[in-house]
Amino acid sequence: MARPYSEEERRKGRQLISDIWFDHGGLSAEDREKFRKNPSERSHLRQIQSLKQSVSAVTKRLVEDLYSKDTRFVYELIQNAEDNSYERAASQGHSPSLKFSLYPGKLVIDTNEDGFSEDDIKAICSASKTTKTRLIGYIGEKGIGFKSVFKVAKKVHIQSEPYSFSFSYSHGSEDAEDGIGMITPIQEEYYELPGNVQTRFTLTLIAQSDFNKRAEDLRSIPDSLLLFLTKLRKLKLKIRDSSEGVTEVIYSYRRDAEQGLDIIVREELTNGELDSEPMAFR
Repeated sequence: MARPYSEEERRKGRQLISDIWFDHGGLSAEDREKFRKNPSERSHLRQIQSLKQSVSAVTKRLVEDLYSKDTRFVYELIQNAEDNSYERAASQGHSPSLKFSLYPGKLVIDTNEDGFSEDDIKAICSASKTTKTRLIGYIGEKGIGFKSVFKVAKKVHIQSEPYSFSFSYSHGSEDAEDGIGMITPIQEEYYELPGNVQTRFTLTLIAQSDFNKRAEDLRSIPDSLLLFLTKLRKLKLKIRDSSEGVTEVIYSYRRDAEQGLDIIVREELTNGELDSEPMAFR
């Protein structure tokens, strides 16, 4: 189970998010109203706007890179999960795992990795760093990483105790050219996570009509993918279609040292019917 976090730890987590938000030139509705009513305060507004311009000078390049490459966000998220640490899960006897759950309008990604550190928060809120230190790249596009989610999502809520925050960005909108929304965190409420989930990403999809495209993204993941990863040992895919019901696919990896085989078991549960298929690779 994920360990409980104290209110003090959450308070410090919220403070870090607030500090980054302010450093990126964030302004609350109350602040805007104060500056509007008090001309003497507008020098502070100019300072904040200057901060925002400094940050946006960097994020504009991020936007250019992101939308000039054929980046597959699913593989970027898998790569990020592969780069994480799973010491806590291992101590509890659990295999490192990643789960994608697709619903109309949203995609939820759960993992039992050790969770975000303060350095990870600072990195994911930066235009020049990836979310985790990438040592070996198998399937992701170097330099894009987590930000690739904004090719399919307009909002991403991240909960990894003691942090809960989101990014909002819509490519092509009037205020999105500078890309600053991709790295400026917004405080979010804490929600109870399943006991085996330490980190959850909730992607609000750009359009409801994108459901079929995102379902195809998940279905196109090759059965042999776990062979090319060194940490992840379980991959779960869940697609809840309002018309076709629920389909769940679980890939599990194990090594048969005696026979010199890599074994991947593919289990598919469709509307209550289970089909299991072991696959052996030398």
